[in-house]
Amino acid sequence: MSLKNREAEDAETVSVEALVEAEKKLSEAEALNNELRENRDALSAELREIKNSKAWRLITAYRRIRFKVLAVFRKGWAFFELAGVAFRMLRSDGPRYLWHKVRQRIGSGGGSIPDAVSLRDVYANTASMACAENEISPLACHVSVFIPTCNAGPEFDELLDRLNRQKGLGGIDILVVDSGSRDGTPERASHHNARLIRIDPASFNHGETRNIGIEETEGEFILYITQDAIPIGETFLHRMAGLLVNHPDVAAVTCRQVPRSDSDFYFAFSMDNHYRVLNLLEDKIMGSEHPEKLTPIQKRAIAGLDDVCTLYRKSVLEKYRFNRLSFAEDLDLGLRLVEDGHKLAFLASCAVIHSHNRPPIYTLKRSYIDTKCLESILASGGAAIHTTLQTAVSDIGLMFQRINHMLENRDPSAPLTDMLDLFDTGKRSDKHRTGDEQFVDFMARWTSPLSAKPIEAEKKMFFESFRERLKTFLKYLEERLVVIDEYHRDDFNESVYKLFAVTAGNQLAMQHLKNNTKTTSLHEEIDVLLTKDV
Repeated sequence: MSLKNREAEDAETVSVEALVEAEKKLSEAEALNNELRENRDALSAELREIKNSKAWRLITAYRRIRFKVLAVFRKGWAFFELAGVAFRMLRSDGPRYLWHKVRQRIGSGGGSIPDAVSLRDVYANTASMACAENEISPLACHVSVFIPTCNAGPEFDELLDRLNRQKGLGGIDILVVDSGSRDGTPERASHHNARLIRIDPASFNHGETRNIGIEETEGEFILYITQDAIPIGETFLHRMAGLLVNHPDVAAVTCRQVPRSDSDFYFAFSMDNHYRVLNLLEDKIMGSEHPEKLTPIQKRAIAGLDDVCTLYRKSVLEKYRFNRLSFAEDLDLGLRLVEDGHKLAFLASCAVIHSHNRPPIYTLKRSYIDTKCLESILASGGAAIHTTLQTAVSDIGLMFQRINHMLENRDPSAPLTDMLDLFDTGKRSDKHRTGDEQFVDFMARWTSPLSAKPIEAEKKMFFESFRERLKTFLKYLEERLVVIDEYHRDDFNESVYKLFAVTAGNQLAMQHLKNNTKTTSLHEEIDVLLTKDV
């Protein structure tokens, strides 16, 4: 037998063995599939049996009656809760502070949006976000996509792929503006047929860099989307563009953000609370005939464009452009549009997947910077609670110790909201429960020995603002039946510290703004610490 024949015979033997192995694995997969199908059928039968049982019907009837009864007393109960908050303020902070908070609450105007139009007549069924592609009506418009990038990572392929698979548009092109990526981001952009422009990293600016999209694209509409936002579905862009086509008076439309599956408790809660506070729970077109009369929270709701994913009319951008800003360039543009009589839209029924799991120190810095930016843009005229920055930072250290004690002594078997009682004791501990050493080092600058007597101003600093934020967070988790077991403990602890960091950053920023005409070395030290590397 020749060498060539022997090699052919060996190759055939290997092929037969590989085929036998593949058939074996296929057989095992089919067996597993059949087993899973049987388990599913068994569980479905068990579920039907439970729902048909008398016990289930009794429980359902009980819950229905309980809901109706509680609905009658809900308003009265809310009054008693509010009265309790007022009593604690009066007891701890005095009548002047209570009156300040009452005026602040009355003047806030809540989160209602004047001149908001529901889009239920446009999108009667929000489930249509997942509708079949053959049900959409093609649009003749061309959409350009602008993505600023810097080391976007391998998931950038998913974003580009989903954008290229969008359906129902007259055309779509993608422009990637990259500022110094070294992880293959430019190559990924080219692989997906995106146009690439490289810029010097030092020249990047959240506002000015986005103006490149106005100058370098041809689409009737421009979608601004971040490198880590993933569109849901193949018709999400059709829905956003369709709104602008059908409503010529709308200048831009933004959509909802859904946290990633690996999102921590803090981010998931923050997004949910953000939309509830601003009353952005359904599709809306928003505007105001008298923008000068809007409260800060109403301005935030109406003008709250978010360049994580927003679609603009290019003609509008050509007139207004983005201002050179390091943060909140989208909100700044939204406010200018609303002030000039334009309308903006929010689509709760259209979404992108987007979230970040940041450490507490980043949350503290971001809260500090965001508060300064929002105050300068919204001009709310708010004032810090404390008279001196020294008192504020001292209280931050004391409150950090209180949170340490609360987490250290939490009963895992008790309802989460029982932690509020631990918080109310005012006891403190130096044993922190966070893995963020930078955050611990920052707090160590302001903590006093446990033997030190808390100063009276501590109660004014955080007691109500943080306690209410913590209470809302704990209720959010309880409503979703979240169990804080050993696996979720670290996530929960870090999330509580992040809630505290948001409150601390907000208060420090308000102190800085209040005393910007008489800054001290302490002001400058904190400003440098909280604006570095963000």
